Amino acid sequence: MPLIVVHSARRVDNYTGGAMELRRLLRDACLSIKELKLSASDIVIEIWDVSVNAFVEGEEHAPVVIVVELLFDNPERTIEVRRKLAEALGKAAKGYYTMIDGSSWPVEVAVKRFSPEKDAFWNG
Repeated sequence: MPLIVVHSARRVDNYTGGAMELRRLLRDACLSIKELKLSASDIVIEIWDVSVNAFVEGEEHAPVVIVVELLFDNPERTIEVRRKLAEALGKAAKGYYTMIDGSSWPVEVAVKRFSPEKDAFWNG
């Protein structure tokens, strides 16, 4: 179950349905990568909107950073597939900001592998 965390998001609540729309776009981006074999219920998305959190000096110019955690490692999830996911998520986020206000916020995406054999994991 991948966990997608969006840091330094901007104006997701100032736009009608903003957080829901950004989540939808990111979920659709994940689902578009068929090699991942994910369903919508497999994907968890957390958004940290800087407009509702305290600003750190210079944070208003920081890129939107998307980190994918807990993407279980398996043979189908090659580096090429993870790169496709990173690009799809990045383009979805850029499209969201272009759609709401024509801005072009910088976006960075990191897709991290997770191995339950090498990393600690509990599910209950």
